[in-house]
Amino acid sequence: MWQGGQLWSAGKLNVSVEHFASNFFRAMLTNLFHITPGMSSGTTAIVCCAPGEPHELAPLMLALFLRRKGVRVIYLGQSIEIAGLVQTIKKLSPALVCVSLTMPAYLSSVMDLGRQLHELPSPRPVFAFGGQVFTRYTGVIPQIPGIYLGDDLQAITEQLYTMLNKRTDNRN
Repeated sequence: MWQGGQLWSAGKLNVSVEHFASNFFRAMLTNLFHITPGMSSGTTAIVCCAPGEPHELAPLMLALFLRRKGVRVIYLGQSIEIAGLVQTIKKLSPALVCVSLTMPAYLSSVMDLGRQLHELPSPRPVFAFGGQVFTRYTGVIPQIPGIYLGDDLQAITEQLYTMLNKRTDNRN
């Protein structure tokens, strides 16, 4: 999908073909996510796009990978707003909130969300973030209160799964 986006941005791929491929892949991932048994209890992770961000394939893949590892995942999707997300986090008390960002226009929303989550009373969720934008704008990573995840979904899945298990062990 990344290669399709690169071809589109270079003018070598028709936008309708890129959208068809993206929507086809999104539908496959969504179906896999919904047929993978979800946990009814246990550690909860919220996975979503960063506020305003429309590109959801990477967070949807992460949600699927975490669910397949046995994590209770609530996938919120794309273009959410900060106030609604913070309200949902307060209500559900997840152990982890993961956001993905592709477009630099929404960097400030990730910074703002990270600050708001950092100000929540304990036990506040771990805030983790990643996405393509951070490979180009590495200087903002230290400014965001949270854990930067890198760009390898397999490694990210293992990192988060291990972290969630340690967090659960520390609470027991």
